[in-house]
Amino acid sequence: MKKFFIPLRNNMLNRFLILLFCGFFVFSIISCEREISVTPPDEPPPDGFLLIDSWPDGASIYINGRDRRRITPDSVTWFETGDYEVTLKKEFFRDTAFYVHVTEGERSEIFIDYLSNPSMLGNINCISNPGGALITLDDSNTSFITPFTVGNLIPGYHSVKYSMDNHRDKEVTVIVRSNQTTNAEATLVDTTIWMDYNTSNSGLPSNDLTCVLSDSRGVLWIGTYTDGLVKYINGSWVNYLESNSDLSDNITRCIGEDPYGNIWVGMFDGLTEIIPSSNTSFAALDDILFKWNFRNSSLLSMRINGIASNENGEMWFGTDLGITQLFVGEGGGGDSTASPRLNLLTSSMLDNGMKAKVMTLMDIQYNWGPSLNSVSSSLPDDRATAVAMYGNTKYIGTKNGFVKFSNSQNMSVYKTTNGLFRNSVSTIAVARDGDVWVGHKSEIHITGGLSRFDGVGWTNLSHLIYGEDVSTIFIDSHNSKWVGTNKALYIIKNMNQVQRLDIQSTGLDFQNVRGVTEDLSGNIWIVTLGNGLVKAKASKL
Repeated sequence: MKKFFIPLRNNMLNRFLILLFCGFFVFSIISCEREISVTPPDEPPPDGFLLIDSWPDGASIYINGRDRRRITPDSVTWFETGDYEVTLKKEFFRDTAFYVHVTEGERSEIFIDYLSNPSMLGNINCISNPGGALITLDDSNTSFITPFTVGNLIPGYHSVKYSMDNHRDKEVTVIVRSNQTTNAEATLVDTTIWMDYNTSNSGLPSNDLTCVLSDSRGVLWIGTYTDGLVKYINGSWVNYLESNSDLSDNITRCIGEDPYGNIWVGMFDGLTEIIPSSNTSFAALDDILFKWNFRNSSLLSMRINGIASNENGEMWFGTDLGITQLFVGEGGGGDSTASPRLNLLTSSMLDNGMKAKVMTLMDIQYNWGPSLNSVSSSLPDDRATAVAMYGNTKYIGTKNGFVKFSNSQNMSVYKTTNGLFRNSVSTIAVARDGDVWVGHKSEIHITGGLSRFDGVGWTNLSHLIYGEDVSTIFIDSHNSKWVGTNKALYIIKNMNQVQRLDIQSTGLDFQNVRGVTEDLSGNIWIVTLGNGLVKAKASKL
């Protein structure tokens, strides 16, 4: 018989394997016993059911203060038997809260009629200026006349329109809330006084207007912020641009007229002279335009801030680098080479009528100079922001003071230290009695305002305009002062008669008034930066 010898090392390995197998077998039996063990079954979920509806629908549903992310009509399920607080929330309506009992296995329904509760409704207080306007509510005519309160309205958005003879209809949209009264206020534009023009109802290329002039022939010239120069005659409009004319720039800053009826337009980058066409029946691009620049003038800067002239043909231009004089006159004494009209007679663009006009104007000479700044004169600052003339007396506004002179060698300078309300001057106008009206704009930590200079001393009149920023002052043929500010337009007839024109008093937005002028019929024209052009019958104001 053969004997087998198993080394000790292999015996130990076999024993280990046997033990491992036995352990795995026992573990499997235990695991199987666990897998086949039975646990008690879960109780069925609660099946209470609640359907919630409302009129109007769309209300958010809250149960016991918790947002269930549902809006009416909708159902909420899995209720246990019990009492629950239900809250409905709907925009503009008062919250509605109530308790409901839900029983498992049963279907409960609840319907909330908001409109059956008077406290859920609201009111509109209809107010118009002037009163007596007919009220139209949500496109439905009513017999109500302002002032009147319309009650029992469903919360939400409502449109209210006011109509009145000789006034433009005005419609406003208001929000009505439960158990509240909402004011629907509007001022109706009196069409016997006002006519406004903008890009939607006229030939204006922009509502951002910067200056305006009604010339001696009754033609209206309107400067724009970025869209050139507009000419208006008898309801017709044309637009001068760099691209269709010799306009120096499309950014217009100021407009003036010389004694010969020529129009001068100061731009952000240049000066343009216009010989107007003899046509005053309708607007057309039929005028002659000339560019003045560094080569043919003594201007120190092409950024023109102000233009002034007197009956003698003396003109002054305010620029960012000082002031420049131009004398326009007939006969000798002028530098004829400075006149760009010399080349016009051969232009094929001119008809015989315009050539005849140019021939008439050929004897007009141009004398440029001198040009003055803070180095060559007593100007307190190089930036001349405003220019005005009264006879031979010149008034210059700068960023750092006000200057009066007849002879440039003898300037009187005014600042806050000797009576001026603010050192920074934005605009100047001279009244028929010689009083000088000066506007100021606000700066850091200081307000805008209004000053008056009688030739000797200063009066601060800022309280008349509530310290607002003054952009323009115009004095009409009746010596009324029209003061345009960043918030309104003021008419100052005397110290005790000051009228504020704004959207509340006129229905028109007179924020950012930039220019005012008077036409040959006594109508006042107002330009604004952002709200277009307005014509007013001044006799009715």
